[in-house]
Amino acid sequence: MIAVDANGADQGPAAVAAGVARSRLPVLLFGPAAEIGDAAGPHAEVVDAPETVKAGEEAVAAVRSKPDASIVQAARAV
Repeated sequence: MIAVDANGADQGPAAVAAGVARSRLPVLLFGPAAEIGDAAGPHAEVVDAPETVKAGEEAVAAVRSKPDASIVQAARAV
């Protein structure tokens, strides 16, 4: 299983979801389910994680203060 963080992509979570769909691999896709919808395709399981760690945030503090952020959940899944 592959874990993918859809938040933080330049073209948004839907673009990451489209790439996941093209891969046809089983993937756990972490990001805002409302924006991703069915775009990830039948092989992906979308885990709703609308919170994100923004560029420039201190990493340790961000992980501790945002346990539901997509990158934190994806890392935990791995």
